Order: sequence, then C-alpha cells, then structure tokens
Amino acid sequence: MKIYKHEPQIIIRVMIAKHGEETQYLSLCETTRTEVEQLFQKIVKQQNLDPFTKGRVTSINIREAIGAKNGKSKSLSFRGLNPKEVIDLFLKEIEQ
Repeated sequence: MKIYKHEPQIIIRVMIAKHGEETQYLSLCETTRTEVEQLFQKIVKQQNLDPFTKGRVTSINIREAIGAKNGKSKSLSFRGLNPKEVIDLFLKEIEQ
C-alpha cells in the first residue's frame, strides 16, 4: 500500500498574438520549452518569409508551468503570418 502524492504536471503554454487578430492559445504536455521553441523556429523558417515585410509583428510566447505556478518563458517574433496560420502549421507538424 502506498500513500498517493499528487505530482504537478509540467505544462507548456503557448500564446500566439498579433495586434488586430484573434489570439491563439495552446497547452502542451510531455515536452519541454526548448523543444517547442525549436519546433516553432523550424516552422517559421520553412515559410521563407520576406525579411523586409512591413506590418504588424506576430509574437509567440512559450511559457513553462508546473501546476499553477508559472516558470520560465521565451518569446519569438516575426512578420508575415497571422496567429491562425501559425497554429495550423504547428498542429499539422506535430500530427506527422
């Protein structure tokens, strides 16, 4: 017999925002903040975005959370895609 001890799960929370667009949210488990960051960087680089594009910036905020306590976070910013396009590309990538 063993006493149950609840271990809080590590969750990675992702927020993709662009001014004037609907913000997209995603929660991930069984991964690390670094893995998620690398995957988003890979996805954005594959789009061959023009570095001289004008307009509003899309930002991706990747935050680690243990239970209800927030941990470290990392932000990525670029121009050229809206939040819905980014989340669709991400979901397509992790399904493969």
